Formats: sequence, C-alpha cells, structure tokens
Amino acid sequence: MIYKYISRHKFHVIALVLNLFSMFCAGIWVIFALSSSSQPQILRYADAMGIFKIGSVGDILMLIITGMIFAGANYFLAINLQGRNKFLSLLTSAVSIFICALIFIAVSAMIGVN
Repeated sequence: MIYKYISRHKFHVIALVLNLFSMFCAGIWVIFALSSSSQPQILRYADAMGIFKIGSVGDILMLIITGMIFAGANYFLAINLQGRNKFLSLLTSAVSIFICALIFIAVSAMIGVN
C-alpha cells in the first residue's frame, strides 16, 4: 500500500524527504556550531547599513522550523494539485526544494558570520 502511494507521488515524496533532511541537518549544524556561544547572533547584515538585526540561536532554529512547516504544507498542496494539474503539482514541489535550499544557504551564512 505504501509502495503504491510512493510510486504514484514519487517526485513529491522525494522533494519532501530532501527538504526535511536538509532542514534537519541545518538544525543539527546550528546546534553544534553556535550553542556554546553566549553572545548575540548576527541575523542580518547589509553593506550599506552594517548589522541591523541580532538574535539568538533560537531565532535561527525558528527559521529552520518555518522551513520544515513550509515543506510539509507544500507537500500536501502538491498532492492535492496532482489530480487537477500535474504541472502545477510538480512546480509546487520544485519551488519547495528551491526555497528550502535558500533557507539552508541563509542558515549557513549566519553560521559563517557568527
């Protein structure tokens, strides 16, 4: 039964697993890299303004949790779109992969700055 479901929604399941795995790895990376730091973390930096947002490790972890929720919501949206429009369904999963990759890059930049 589960094999039929996975074979029918192969790209969506792969996208969900890839997104959740990348967000989970980013969370583990944040915990190991920044948990021993007692100073505030730089969250946003611009060349023109300098540092304009600081926060804690919890703020970075909330960004990762938001990415996981986004990936799950897009998965269910893509599954529901599958019957109506296959192209939009695949596009939704692809955009989900792209957004989670951007979140992973942002988190890695935050770790690199701090």
